[in-house]
Amino acid sequence: MPDATTASPRSIVLPSSAPTDPRLVPHDAALTRLARPASPTRIAAAGETVARLAAILGSEYEVALHGSYATGTASGDAPAIDVVAARRTGDGAPETFGELIFAVVGLLERSEHRDAVIERGAALWLRGGDVVLTPALGHVQPGTDRIVEPLFVRPVNTVFRRMSPALHAERVRERDEATGGRMGEFTRLLKRWVRAQGNGHLASGYHVESAVHDAPDHVFDAQLTRGFVALLDHLCALDPARDVVTSPCGDKDIFLEVEWDAVRFGEWQGQLRRMRAELDGVLALDEPDEVLERWTRVLGRS
Repeated sequence: MPDATTASPRSIVLPSSAPTDPRLVPHDAALTRLARPASPTRIAAAGETVARLAAILGSEYEVALHGSYATGTASGDAPAIDVVAARRTGDGAPETFGELIFAVVGLLERSEHRDAVIERGAALWLRGGDVVLTPALGHVQPGTDRIVEPLFVRPVNTVFRRMSPALHAERVRERDEATGGRMGEFTRLLKRWVRAQGNGHLASGYHVESAVHDAPDHVFDAQLTRGFVALLDHLCALDPARDVVTSPCGDKDIFLEVEWDAVRFGEWQGQLRRMRAELDGVLALDEPDEVLERWTRVLGRS
């Protein structure tokens, strides 16, 4: 899906030239281990999922990964594979989101997913949450048969929703490259913690990716632990009434009522602040095995 939105990538970030703090070296090793990306097997499975759904839905839909597996920020073997299925508008296509959902569910129910489709908001959960499929409508680029972004997805609480998954993934990957991989590591660590806390209803993967992407350059330190702590301090100090967190696509402030409202962000930030306070004791440790165990306990075991 080509991108119709124009947004400038963030400038190249040069890692901090501050000398390595030897006291943090065991912590760097622990965080590197905990920030590992999804396994090649899981990444391959995500690609196979897209191919299988594309075959089920047919040529009227463009099917692609979005979310963590598209941005490279899937933490470990993150359980959910996010997929978007965009249907061209016009030419007999569904005219409402209700019709679109009905059409997609009908195709899925005639396939291997016939007994495993659950509607949740704008998405369909397949196989007990292993695959999250978001049906969308998209306009065709003039002179082509390709769909352009933004895509339009089912409203939630009557609020009109748009998404640009390809552009979002491109911007996140650009920021990751510009920060020497720190963008991805920080995001995977935070997603691991979110999953372990069970607070995904307070902060989605999109919210976490946006918050890390928008963080100031100084937090992307050459030393992993020092940078991650700086990021946490930055997030703990954010105030939705004062600050703006711009989405990677550059099209909106995510501190909006329809995105990351002040109540949900405030509750999530409160949990983050408690985690950050706990780290003062963790950072005082120096024995590698104990350091890894404590970080694992804080950020989650999977």
